[in-house]
Amino acid sequence: MSGFAGRTLALLALFALAPARAEAAPATRPILEALDVASVPCLNRDGLGAQLRTWLRRDQIDSRLSIVVRPGAGEPSGPSVSFFILRDGRSVVERSLPHADVGCEQLRAAVGLAIAISVETMLVTADEPPAQPNNESVLDYVPAQSKPEIPDERRFSFGLRLLGAPALLTRPALGLDAELAVRIVAPFEVNVSVMGTNPVRTQIGTGYGDISLVAGRLDACVGRYHGLLGSRACLGAAAGRLVADGTGYAYSYAPRMAWAAALARLELSVKMTSGFRAAVGMDGVVPFVVPRLEVMSSQKDVVASTSLPQFGAMFFIGPQVDF
Repeated sequence: MSGFAGRTLALLALFALAPARAEAAPATRPILEALDVASVPCLNRDGLGAQLRTWLRRDQIDSRLSIVVRPGAGEPSGPSVSFFILRDGRSVVERSLPHADVGCEQLRAAVGLAIAISVETMLVTADEPPAQPNNESVLDYVPAQSKPEIPDERRFSFGLRLLGAPALLTRPALGLDAELAVRIVAPFEVNVSVMGTNPVRTQIGTGYGDISLVAGRLDACVGRYHGLLGSRACLGAAAGRLVADGTGYAYSYAPRMAWAAALARLELSVKMTSGFRAAVGMDGVVPFVVPRLEVMSSQKDVVASTSLPQFGAMFFIGPQVDF
């Protein structure tokens, strides 16, 4: 019976204390009302209040608290910053941050962080003596302000490419390409280039033809550049002349025949230094004007002929200068 009576009394006591505890919950007030900042370089009430709201993740603090920020004692390296947290008018936290050669924004962040840590971890009661000053700097623990990502500002680029064309002419060929790219509006670009190949010897009937290609090209491209890496995808067209120099025939000619093709390009580039990239990629080639080389007899009969592939490919590598 006595045990039952004891438990009953305990429950009644809890119910009686619950409203008192609810009523004892401290009132709050805006952080700016609790903040007093004066005569501290780079620090003001509004700026420091914004930092405190960021670190504390709230706009209100205990109405019994006041925060005072003042310049600290001079040091050989420069003036320090001191702050005091008062509870019911009594100082319960005192801190001094040594001078650090940082910008105003980072200083505000550091002081705000130090005050927020003190507010959040303050477990002292009104009867405890004020905390001793702590001269350990918290600036080293504040992350430096990250630099915003600088958008790619390049407007022009010039590149030289070494070409390898395994399926462009009648036999594999090497060549050179010079190109100028103009950025219209990110990520769209226009690419203008001129290319030429070395002559490749092809047997046609009893003789040979040394075949080379010179052409101009225009592409519309989409280019994206992120940090060290860049990429481009292009669609375009090229037109030029196929030059064939005959050897080993009774009558040899060097005709220049029209050639035109549609092209698609994929390109990857790596930033080596500021304004300089190394690019590599490939082109798919679909000719729609395909010259045909013929060997004719004295009676104007075709005795041998050859033509370029219906589908071609080129690979390239080379430097690129952005400006």
